[in-house]
Amino acid sequence: MKVKTIVIAVLILLALVILFQNTQVVTLHLLLWKISMSQIIFTVATLIIGFVFGFIVTRLLTKPHTHTTTEKMTSVNDSP
Repeated sequence: MKVKTIVIAVLILLALVILFQNTQVVTLHLLLWKISMSQIIFTVATLIIGFVFGFIVTRLLTKPHTHTTTEKMTSVNDSP
């Protein structure tokens, strides 16, 4: 097995242990709302929201590639 595969497997196992040890109900107070849910659901939802937010911010802040391969080939072929 590759080292990368072993590290990923250990991290997933560690994450599952942490999630399943936190099964109690927690209450989230957000302005005027009170939301009660299992801490597992809250942790996973927070993780997913964080990944989505990070993905969106990364896509907005990185510059898109302006040149494609065909444009480069055309400009090279047109030169004398």
